[in-house]
Amino acid sequence: MDNSERLNLLLVKLENLLLRQQGFEAEIEALKNEVRALQSPGSSFVQPPKPISEPVIAPPPKNTPPVPVI
Repeated sequence: MDNSERLNLLLVKLENLLLRQQGFEAEIEALKNEVRALQSPGSSFVQPPKPISEPVIAPPPKNTPPVPVI
């Protein structure tokens, strides 16, 4: 595996981790909202639907220039 292939693979892994982190952040926020609703007297909490599945990112084709991460 040459450096460009390894770099592309690492960028894909990084993107997947960032997406998973966003999912965790959303789940944490939903839990915080549920706790707040339960702590507030007279409020009702409506549970949001759970996501069906995480998106899967396929690695980029070979010889693709790396995507800059901002």
